[in-house]
Amino acid sequence: MPYLSSRDSSDRGPAGRTLGNSKGGLGGPWGEVRGRNGVVIIAPSEHEKAATGGRGARLRTGLVPPLPGSIGALLVDAIDVADTATDAEVARCLAEWTAGARPALLNGKLNGYRAKLDAGESRHESALGFVADATSEARAGYEGAADAASQLGASAPSAT
Repeated sequence: MPYLSSRDSSDRGPAGRTLGNSKGGLGGPWGEVRGRNGVVIIAPSEHEKAATGGRGARLRTGLVPPLPGSIGALLVDAIDVADTATDAEVARCLAEWTAGARPALLNGKLNGYRAKLDAGESRHESALGFVADATSEARAGYEGAADAASQLGASAPSAT
């Protein structure tokens, strides 16, 4: 059974906690987890019988059930957003971290990113791991930050 949450249903999650956007200790192909300020935008998919008039339908199923404590215990709390980089800081890093002493490292990270997606891992969390690793290596001069960002974008699966 999928568990969903919205910003106005804080009583559905663990008491006294604000969950983050990570699946934490859930492991495996759980899909996306969204807590504080988390949004998932999904492009509509084509119905398998669209050629013969098949269409998807939205169903209202009632209130979202409370998140079971056993699952909530595996999720992580939201981080303080004051620690996140601003758009200006990201632009500066992309412009300044251009060295590429070991560009082959980027291919290994891209292969790892694709393997996680192929295994059903979260697209969001897989990209976060890639970005964290690529940022550290770009700062050290191993690869260009803009090149890593461009190649990640080019290797991301389409939203169709």
